[in-house]
Amino acid sequence: MTGNVAFINTEAWVRYGVEKGFCSPSYCSIHDIAHDDDRDEITELIEDFDGDVDFCWSVVHIKI
Repeated sequence: MTGNVAFINTEAWVRYGVEKGFCSPSYCSIHDIAHDDDRDEITELIEDFDGDVDFCWSVVHIKI
């Protein structure tokens, strides 16, 4: 992407990221292991680790 995109608020910024495929919609990281959009990738990781769900899932916390 080139240029700057102005956003009115955080919700608009996240919505833009979701629409462009840069991120999943928001979800509760305490109660949900991942968003439904990530289900295929999670399933593949679990299969790659022989059913072990103790794999590393790198994340960042975006401070607003």
